[in-house]
Amino acid sequence: MIIYTVDELTNYIKNLLEDDELLMNISIKGEISNLRKVDGNIYFTLKDKNSVIECTMFFRAASFLEFSPEDGMNVIIMGAIEVYRRKGIYQVIVEEIKKEGLGDLYIKFLKLKEKLEKEGLFNKDLKKKLPLYPKKIGLISSLEGAALRDIIKVFRRKYSIELIIYSSLVQGEKAQFSIINGIEYFNNSDVDLIIIARGGGSFEDLQPFNEENLAYAIFLSKIPIITGIGHEIDNTIADFVADYSSSTPTSAADIVVPDKDELLNRLNYYTRFLTKIISEKLTVYKKDLSQLTEKALYKKPFNKIREFQQLLDEYYLKLKSLLINKIILLKKDITSQEIILNNLSFESTLKRGFTLTMKNEEIITSINNLKNDELITTIYKDGETNSIIKKIKFN
Repeated sequence: MIIYTVDELTNYIKNLLEDDELLMNISIKGEISNLRKVDGNIYFTLKDKNSVIECTMFFRAASFLEFSPEDGMNVIIMGAIEVYRRKGIYQVIVEEIKKEGLGDLYIKFLKLKEKLEKEGLFNKDLKKKLPLYPKKIGLISSLEGAALRDIIKVFRRKYSIELIIYSSLVQGEKAQFSIINGIEYFNNSDVDLIIIARGGGSFEDLQPFNEENLAYAIFLSKIPIITGIGHEIDNTIADFVADYSSSTPTSAADIVVPDKDELLNRLNYYTRFLTKIISEKLTVYKKDLSQLTEKALYKKPFNKIREFQQLLDEYYLKLKSLLINKIILLKKDITSQEIILNNLSFESTLKRGFTLTMKNEEIITSINNLKNDELITTIYKDGETNSIIKKIKFN
């Protein structure tokens, strides 16, 4: 019996596959899944209904691509089969990729994305702001995934917060409903923020985060939601609807809670800044106060008061003199008026040789007011006579 080492067996299989002329230049069709790009190299899985195969396209070949490969694309790849000894797997070293179409799952994703965008679920104006310093955070994630461990690791170096974990499924058909239940649970609590997180996976693995029901649950949440789903290249419907989406679970934890050291540095900076401003202001105020105290007004304030008192006395004397002159003028005016009235009185008129004719105690001003045989009275300066009219002569 021959016993082989792992390396010997791997080399034997490697030689079998790589020396096969059929596998040296082979074309394969399938759907791209779990695509990722690293330093210009493209890594992805090619799959159909029953099987999968790992694929690598190095930068040298990828630089000639006329389109950007994406998860869900149906493609035809051309390349050679090689064995990756370190992991003991076979893979396709891809030299060329041609588009054949989109997979059913990806088509469903695009249609739902278009529908929800038209309904306004991605509208930036409707997104809620994340609290600046949350005190209590709700986390929806799997207890068994790396995402939870990464988030807790980040929070340990942050300032003290209360983290409440809702254990949820993050893969499979029931996962979307488990996540929705988590959102409802936290909306009935007093958390300041909700994080939905899971680690990386294929396009199919992330399907629960591309479901319509979950999209509406995130949109209708009263509490702000941030997502940290998959890797940087992964974009799900949940990410588009969330109030804020981060590239990874670790990034989400970094965003929602400021670093403790960073906060202390910021507080120290503001303390130094405010101390400097206050010191400068006090220096200016002291200088102004010193200048004011040097002025005569502040040294002998009663001198200024006496000046104002003297000025008021002068104004009083001028006003008094003006009023006296006005009174004298008024008296003269009154005397003149009395003289004029005296000159216009009946007595003065009679003294000048005129008479006054009256009938029934009314003054007669026109001959038209008299009739024959009427009794009239004529008033003189020294008496009066009564007469009966016998004849009236008109001019």
